[in-house]
This record gives sequence, C-alpha cells and structure tokens, in this order.
Amino acid sequence: MNILLFHNSILYQSQPVGILILETKFPRMLGDIGNARTWSFPVRYHIVESVIPDKVMGKEPSKETLQQFIDAAKAVESCGVRAITTSCGFLAIFQSDIAKEISVPFVSSALITVPFISNIVGNRGVGILTERAENLTEKHFKGIGWSQNDYDVKIYGMDKDAVFPQVFIGNREEANLQELENDIKKLAEKVKEDASVKALVLECTNFIPWGQLIGRITGLPVFHIVNAVEMVAGATLRRSYDGAVWRGLQP
Repeated sequence: MNILLFHNSILYQSQPVGILILETKFPRMLGDIGNARTWSFPVRYHIVESVIPDKVMGKEPSKETLQQFIDAAKAVESCGVRAITTSCGFLAIFQSDIAKEISVPFVSSALITVPFISNIVGNRGVGILTERAENLTEKHFKGIGWSQNDYDVKIYGMDKDAVFPQVFIGNREEANLQELENDIKKLAEKVKEDASVKALVLECTNFIPWGQLIGRITGLPVFHIVNAVEMVAGATLRRSYDGAVWRGLQP
C-alpha cells in the first residue's frame, strides 16, 4: 500500500493531466493534443483501445463506447492525475456521464467553453469549427451543458470532398500538409465572410496546429481544448511565478 501511494504521489506531481486518446495512426503534429510537445507540462496518455474516430464521430456513440471511456478515465485517475481530457470534441456528448464517475475535473471537449466565450464577446456570435458539421448536434451541446437556443452559435464544417476528414476521421497514416492547410484555409474563409462571428471554438482537436493560421485569416480569437485544459491545470496546480513555467509540487 505504501508503495502504491508513493507511486501515485510521484505521478500526481509529474503528470498532472491525463489524456484519453482514440486508437489512431494519423500524424499528430505540434499543437495536436496527442503530441506531448504541445504541452507546457507533462501529460499522461491512455489509449482507449479499439475506439477509432468513426466510433465517436457519429451522431450518438454507443453505450459500449461510453463504458470504455469511463473505464479509461478511472484507470488514469488511479495514477494520480489532477485532471482528465480527451482527444475528440465529439465526446462532449459523454461529459456528464464521465465526470460523475471520477473525482478529478474532466474536460471532454472545447465545446465546454462556449458559454464562457459567448459572455466575453457580449453574447454575440461564436463560431464552432468542425470536420463534419452535419454530425454535430444538439445532443452534443446538451451533453456538455448548454443548448443552441442559449447562445448565438454558428457551426462551420469542411467541404464534402475535403482531404482533412479523410486523413483524421479515415485514420490514415500519411498526409499531405499542403492539402490539409488548404482545407483549413477554406474553412477559415467561410467564417471570415460572417461579420457577426466574434470568436471561434475549434471542436476538432486536430485543427489546433493551424489555430494561428485560422486566427490570422479571420482576425478572431481562437479557443480550443488545449486552452481549456491549460486553464484547468492552472486551477489544480500551484503555479510558481519565480520564472519557472510549471512547478505544481504541492497538491
């Protein structure tokens, strides 16, 4: 028992955030939630075996998939992390189901930030960027605690023939970076045409490497899952302001 407690205590300090990752083989570039170099602090990854993107990108994932994520969240929590997140924004539909099964903060999706963002832009338009707009439904929003009737949200999806979903939802091992960037540019240009949108949320965690590009094209603030998790991590760690980036040595 003492050895277990000591082991957990070390992880509690050295890997403050646990990330539940789908079983994927597509490239994870700097900025992607699945690239450890994206983070300013150590993270602990846990692959949810056999759960590929298509299993969660539908309009309503199965109860079996939910149970797999609950089991994974509990396993990661037992290692001593202080917060847990996921690698797919569509898991918003499971937010309350998973959060109530664990005792540390859980962030399923960047969609959880929409009420906050709406308020800081004067309750004006919040654009949600996703790969498959037709699959992002009111069930996902209600699953994470709000409704489309509550806020002025506008959903922007990629074109039917876009390469990006073929790589990241299709789970391809290789990708042409220029083609991916072109798809991102097209998506950002759609948003730019609507002057009523005052801030953006990247539902898709794979969009984050191009977050700066999206911001440059649209001229808007861009929020995503890494933003959200870093805020939660800051709330669960004691951050030092003596020049160190993150210490978090005290619970």
